[in-house]
Amino acid sequence: METISRRMAEFVSRLSVQDLPAEVIWKAKACLLYGLSIAMAACDSRSAQIAEAAILESEALSGSGSTTVLSGQKATPSGAAFANGVLFQGRGQSDAYGTMAHFGPAVIPAVLALAEQQERSGPDILAALVAGYEVAAALAKDHIKLSVARGWRGSPTYGVLGAAAAAARLMQLGAEEVMNALGFAACFTFGNVECNIAHTMETHFELGLASRNGLISSWVAQHRGRAAPTAIEGKAGFLNLFAGTTEFAGKVTQGLGKRFEILEVTFKRYPTSMIAQSPVYLAVSLARQEDLNPEDVKEVLVELDPFEAEYPGKGRRQDEDPADRGVGTAQGVAAALVYRRASRDLLRRRDDARIARLLERISIKGSEGVAPLCARLIVRTGRQEYFKETTDGARNHLFGYEDTVELVRELQPEMRVSKETLEKMIELIRGLESADRIRPLIMLATQGAT
Repeated sequence: METISRRMAEFVSRLSVQDLPAEVIWKAKACLLYGLSIAMAACDSRSAQIAEAAILESEALSGSGSTTVLSGQKATPSGAAFANGVLFQGRGQSDAYGTMAHFGPAVIPAVLALAEQQERSGPDILAALVAGYEVAAALAKDHIKLSVARGWRGSPTYGVLGAAAAAARLMQLGAEEVMNALGFAACFTFGNVECNIAHTMETHFELGLASRNGLISSWVAQHRGRAAPTAIEGKAGFLNLFAGTTEFAGKVTQGLGKRFEILEVTFKRYPTSMIAQSPVYLAVSLARQEDLNPEDVKEVLVELDPFEAEYPGKGRRQDEDPADRGVGTAQGVAAALVYRRASRDLLRRRDDARIARLLERISIKGSEGVAPLCARLIVRTGRQEYFKETTDGARNHLFGYEDTVELVRELQPEMRVSKETLEKMIELIRGLESADRIRPLIMLATQGAT
């Protein structure tokens, strides 16, 4: 029976790094470098500390297993995947596919945990990363907005299938086993946006659990577990449940192996939501170019794509704090106009009088003329009106490997590791095709762990 999970399984089981375009391989390396760098700059994350403590309580191992990046201790592969997934998301700066999905914290920790345990080579790791991103994106590209509109959070919902595909490829499962792994993953997925509304902690742990569930899906399949072949497009399957339709089911696998969606994965300059990246970038640029005095600002208008302006959904938020409007856009724009940058510290401040003054003057609205990932920024002073916009937001946040190197070098002062260690990691990932195992890279990432 020809189904979506079967066609995906054929793609995953046959995927070889030798058949991948060079730009796809370099982008997979960039995702790995970026993900690990963000993790190393998130070691003060309270959610990551909680996640690791919870895992080490019951799944700690001595002398073997997979490494938790936060402390450098060993745990079961699924435990390490969970703890590291939470750490990868702990800074709010993980990679993004569009503005609603962040696959890296689900896919990369699963690959690292399993590759370390099984001593897989660099080529196997690269192929697994591509498999994970491609499967998650194939499902998300036409469905994620529909899922979010129904109250589901896109990242864990689609990330479980990405983690399962990556793990299945790394385990070198056959097509039948991969199909079952994806079927189980479609059943083991989850994640609502109520936590975004309530400002509680669930969202911080979801991608760690997505990574863990993806691993478990592939292990169950490896041991001859059987899942529904129609787990994705069936009447009670993934698409109907999470997107509410199978209208786009025929498009899911059309581009697999032809048009690589990993090339569309974006990285964040600032530790806030992907929705906020373009408006904050415009605000930083304007403040620097015009030598803007924030005390002169009378009014700020930010226009976003209507769907993004309403995230997590029209009418869901009540009594919203101005700093949270546009998923952190107001706070980011205010900080950028005052300080001409948007550091993690500035994006967390709630007691800064100059930022608070601007927050009262910022309006955010959805506009049909603004595309996803884009923004318009209008700043009015007593004497002048300034206008900036980006009409191709994705281009502004796409990074090749060398661009990513520069990005993470700028982030290094906030990392736990030294400049020298980061440079070693950059070179190891640059030559990953020649690596026979991943542990040396993981050991570098844990330097300075306590």
